[in-house]
Amino acid sequence: KIGLLSSKVEISNALISAYSKHGEIAKADLIFERSLKKNLVSWNAIISGLYHNGFPFKGLEKFSDLLETEVLILPDAYTLSTLLSICTNTSSMLLGKQTHAYVLRHGQFKETLIGNALINMYSQCGTLEKSLEVF
Repeated sequence: KIGLLSSKVEISNALISAYSKHGEIAKADLIFERSLKKNLVSWNAIISGLYHNGFPFKGLEKFSDLLETEVLILPDAYTLSTLLSICTNTSSMLLGKQTHAYVLRHGQFKETLIGNALINMYSQCGTLEKSLEVF
């Protein structure tokens, strides 16, 4: 059944999101891994799904995999805000700062979603001054 869907990226993405939202992250990951075509929506769905289902470090692994794909897929505001939420959840200030540097280098600092995630990360990780600076 999954094999038939793996060539339709939109269907795969919808299933990944649905399974993730209903706590069936193993099924979501299986569909993701078996998908022949993946786009940024696919990656965002699985990274976010892993994070929201209590697997932040697996979400980080998927993000790392995204950066190493043969087809260049650049993270967007949603990807980066999810990554910053993972940094907040895992108290990974180093990765959070690296993500912040990426945001600045790639001109995505004007994105409200990212700005809010940065403020939250810095304030939750104990650097209130930095969160005020970002604000």
